[in-house]
Amino acid sequence: IVDCAYFKSIGRRKTWLLPSQLLIGSSMLYLAQNVDDWFIEGSKQKPPVLLITVVFFMLWFLTATQDIAVDGWALTMLQRKNVGYAATINCVGQSFGALLGFVVFLTLESKDFCNKYIFSEPRDEGLLKLSGFLTFWGVMFLTVTVGIAIFKRESSEADEIFKDNPDFGIKRAYPIMWKIIRLKPILLLASVLSTCDICFAACDGITGLKLIDYGIPKDNFAIYNIPSFAAQLLMPLIISKYTAGKLSLIHI
Repeated sequence: IVDCAYFKSIGRRKTWLLPSQLLIGSSMLYLAQNVDDWFIEGSKQKPPVLLITVVFFMLWFLTATQDIAVDGWALTMLQRKNVGYAATINCVGQSFGALLGFVVFLTLESKDFCNKYIFSEPRDEGLLKLSGFLTFWGVMFLTVTVGIAIFKRESSEADEIFKDNPDFGIKRAYPIMWKIIRLKPILLLASVLSTCDICFAACDGITGLKLIDYGIPKDNFAIYNIPSFAAQLLMPLIISKYTAGKLSLIHI
């Protein structure tokens, strides 16, 4: 649907990118206004579980839609020889974002870490609060979106992949997708991706909670994850020469 339904006056990708990012930024600002009352320890207000679930469902739905639009735009924006770098940039960007949102935030939000390494005099709270963190990134989302809307234009060449399919639309998209899904390599890939996390589910889901339960502070637990984030940042860069450029396996 994201690929097939759009306004030509706006652009194939911007039609979905702009509203999704505006709503993401607005959702973050809404959360920033309420998150302290919902999650701060000792707060008298009972967290509205249903409302929180709805808001985060919408955030995941919007970021998934935005991701589709960005990936599609990258494929038509990059030269063919550089398309392989799109996945590398995506992977590194997500890992770096997780590093900022997890390690950096938890350490700077911790009053113990900040009192030990940053503040000259002890304080009752850390350098960052969740509400301030969400406000900053909400404003960043809105600012970047406005910049894209004003300064970035989609090239007419972006529709070259559809030039041989003048009637390409939603009605044709799903039959094509069904044919692709039935291909043996796609079925094999889907089966691997659908089951590989079973091996690590207990470790990923329980380890952090048990460490915190045994008294390890959240900021220390976040710092322990820095080596894994470093590997996640470096590995895509190391193997990118085999997925793009002259040494690309696809090119060979």
